[in-house]
Parts: sequence; structure tokens; C-alpha cells
Amino acid sequence: LSLSPVTSTAYYTGVSNGFMTELMSAETKEGGKRSKTFPLTGGIPGNRGSSVSSDLILTGHVDGSIRMWDSSSVNFQPLYKFSMSDVFARASSAASDCLAVQQIHLCTLSHMLCVTTSSSNLVCCPFSRIDLTVDRKE
Repeated sequence: LSLSPVTSTAYYTGVSNGFMTELMSAETKEGGKRSKTFPLTGGIPGNRGSSVSSDLILTGHVDGSIRMWDSSSVNFQPLYKFSMSDVFARASSAASDCLAVQQIHLCTLSHMLCVTTSSSNLVCCPFSRIDLTVDRKE
């Protein structure tokens, strides 16, 4: 994996398996890395259904991306990637330095993600089962 440096982390325990499943299905729906096979083969997959809740780690990066990882087992499993540059369409190479993630907070009950950047921007994003299209005013 080639990731930009991590600037912020958040750790959550007791995240419902329903929300974890929603994150995995969202990444697949967007054509993310879930469609690719894991490069290693063999072994016996664990029984995820026996656990009522999971652990989730969020990492914020210099490039403005937020990555969500399932940390319930021995290996971290990438679940979802959110990029601040998608929110700020005007981000140029000079402005991309201002997108570095400073703080991350996820409410696991309301499924609301709030992120602050190094340029004091606050972005709050709700996770929804329904795809939404919003027009941005420039």
C-alpha cells in the first residue's frame, strides 16, 4: 500500500456489524478495492457472524483522505476510503496541503463523520444507505 503520512487516528470499539457491513458494501458499490482478490491464498476464514460488534480504526492523512479499517482480527481489513479533495473541488497542489486531516470523529450511532483539516475546515458527512446527489454552489 502506498499511503500518504498519517496525521490523525481514531479508535472505536463495539461498532455494530450492520454498520461495518454498510461500509464494506459502500466501497464495493463505488468500485473500490473490495472487487480485487487478496494476493495471498489458503488458510481458513474466521467466523465473523459469531461476533456482535467489531473494532474500527480511522486514519486521517496529509493528502486529505480518511481510511477506515476493520481491526477486529489479526489483520487490518480496509473498509472504506473518503477523500476531502472530492469535497473541495478547487483543491490544487498548493491547496492540497491545507487538506491534511487534523481530527476525526465518527458517531457510530448516528453514522455521522466529522473531520477538521489543517486550514480549519470542518466537514460533516452522514453515512446513508441511499445514494444522494447534492449540487455544490461555487
